[in-house]
Amino acid sequence: MWDAINEWEVQSVIWVQRNLFTGEFWSGFWIFITRMAEHWAIVPIMLLLFFTLGLKQSLRFGFVVATAGFFSWLIKISTNRDRPHLVSDCVEVLYRPISSAFTSGHTAMGCAIAICLTVLVWRMGIHKSLKIFLCSVAIVVFALGVGFSRVYLGVHYPSDIAASFITAVPFYFLSVWLFEKICKIRFRRNKETIVEQKSNPS
Repeated sequence: MWDAINEWEVQSVIWVQRNLFTGEFWSGFWIFITRMAEHWAIVPIMLLLFFTLGLKQSLRFGFVVATAGFFSWLIKISTNRDRPHLVSDCVEVLYRPISSAFTSGHTAMGCAIAICLTVLVWRMGIHKSLKIFLCSVAIVVFALGVGFSRVYLGVHYPSDIAASFITAVPFYFLSVWLFEKICKIRFRRNKETIVEQKSNPS
């Protein structure tokens, strides 16, 4: 299935690398952007949420982002699509990939970060224009920026990125639902333990 699609899409990857943002500076810049969807950026955001909004919001953020990466990994192992550089020697690999191509795990996690931050910012009691600005920054950097960087760095096709965009919202709601279910189960168990301790004092 992938062969016919790859022939066209690999040309788009080559075109991006040869015509958009060429040079060492831009290579370093897009590597930096792609790392915005990795742990070295995710952990500081979790810490910021912990100190500003509390433990639950911090854990929810981490859970949603990690689950997005996990869902993407499940799709990867079921599709096993070759990376662009394995299809054409003309593709320059600027960031060494680990697994298969479809879908983009970085983009999935970047979209999860963008959605989480957008939801949190939109609920803040700040001016609407500032909300729009902050939400736009989150979407541009973490979703669109990370997605484009994966194509620029030669590790993904445009359809890998598009698939991550399309699945981002349903995966977000599914992740939040799972998190709330886990929290309710944990709360119920703690409550039962407290009731049991009160009814059976030592």
